[in-house]
Amino acid sequence: MHDTRTVSALLSNNAPIYTFNRLIAALVHFTIFGWEKEEQILFGFINKHFEQHLININEDSEYIWFLLELYLRYRNKTIFGSDHQVYRAVKEKLEIEKGKGK
Repeated sequence: MHDTRTVSALLSNNAPIYTFNRLIAALVHFTIFGWEKEEQILFGFINKHFEQHLININEDSEYIWFLLELYLRYRNKTIFGSDHQVYRAVKEKLEIEKGKGK
């Protein structure tokens, strides 16, 4: 049986629905197994919603950021124009956006 308090918290406007850790793990999983369609859809989702409340990117795990950088280099992709030191690029971008009042 599901705890309705947890479900309600996840569906509130302030709570992230997707954890960064799980999204990156799924992205790597799709890549390893050659699920290109799912990989492209998930990467598009991550890239589109990176700075929104849907993804909790308060992830200090260097391992997850390292996996993301490996993925970006492997697929020749970028997030916020970067495939190196992505954590720093994301942090700077979000601080700029926060300063603009977004």
